[in-house]
Amino acid sequence: MPPALEDIAKALVTAERLEDGKPNLYKGSAEVLVIQDLKTDTEWYLLDTTKVLKPLIFQERESPDFVSQTNMDSDDVFMRAEYKYGVESRGAAAFGYWQMAYGSTGKGN
Repeated sequence: MPPALEDIAKALVTAERLEDGKPNLYKGSAEVLVIQDLKTDTEWYLLDTTKVLKPLIFQERESPDFVSQTNMDSDDVFMRAEYKYGVESRGAAAFGYWQMAYGSTGKGN
């Protein structure tokens, strides 16, 4: 969900009743996750992650290892007072059971 649709999405999954007064059948049916990096303010995605088969798969090959360069023996630290931090990790991601995902550009047909 982009930030522009956050309020609408949260209202849809938390409200007791819809605007017309009818009971909200969608209450509690999803968890809203706001993603800043979506390309437009109208696109959204719905993933069913409650089943054994997932729409996306991540395989961790090497767990994250946090590294830092803070030793005064390092040239960058000694000469420039530059401290460097990073993470070293390995993994792979792929589509899983794609039928468990749905997305929309929000533009209609």
